[in-house]
Amino acid sequence: VNASVENHIYNTLSAGERITAALTFTNASGNIDLQIYGTDGVSLLGTSNSTTADSEQVAYTAAVGGTYYVRVYGASASVNNAYSLSIAIQAACTNDSDEPNQFWTTAKGVDAGVYAGRVICASDTDYYKIALTSGQVFTSTITFTTVLGDLNLQCLGTDGTTVLGTSASTTNDYEQTVVAVPTTGDYFVRVYGANAAVVNSYQLNVNIGAACANDDAGESNNTFLSAAPKGAGTYNDLRVCPGDVDYYAVTLATGDRLTTTVTFTNVAGNLDLQLY
Repeated sequence: VNASVENHIYNTLSAGERITAALTFTNASGNIDLQIYGTDGVSLLGTSNSTTADSEQVAYTAAVGGTYYVRVYGASASVNNAYSLSIAIQAACTNDSDEPNQFWTTAKGVDAGVYAGRVICASDTDYYKIALTSGQVFTSTITFTTVLGDLNLQCLGTDGTTVLGTSASTTNDYEQTVVAVPTTGDYFVRVYGANAAVVNSYQLNVNIGAACANDDAGESNNTFLSAAPKGAGTYNDLRVCPGDVDYYAVTLATGDRLTTTVTFTNVAGNLDLQLY
């Protein structure tokens, strides 16, 4: 792209097919933007115009068959920069055999295991239902190709709406939630596109672990209201389980100085420390 030239590329799509166009370039040498236009060459269907990134990406699912247009252009009239363009076309979205599972009330029942070949179509959401027992550690993971459409993941409580965990990376090819199950009942996994236009396939992995062994005697101290009282000293054999937080309460007089240290084996799991 230079100061006087724009590049236009056209692709013929069938109804339901999805086009994803992606640019890579060196932004410091000149910012480049990306658009998709409809079959009339005038109707703007999508724009990607970051001001700092070295890439742009835009996608669209064809409402009707015809020729669609990709426009590559400099963010200003003075831009003169090289770029790479990739275009991917996905077939029309066909829902998987778990449908209809767009609501928690119609969630597909699953057990621990691997569920491949699942699909999110435009404006779609997939719900799964898992029976869990208090104290178990529930891990849900989805894997997918994020450049074809970013997917997000949530773990929901027994009411189907309370969010217990969310994973919503914008760059990874996977999302994962880990939850310590508070009460026995049916819990829900929600898989959804990062925006309503996303169409992508994914694999769901469900892992149900046993209750955390040898939890320490300070439990239940998972909130500041239930913090375990402590004085000066050293306290050994404490444990954080998956999804767990430990709170401790220390009484200080004016001018006292509190120093708190935790020691642990990082390779077994990284721990952090805060003072409130």
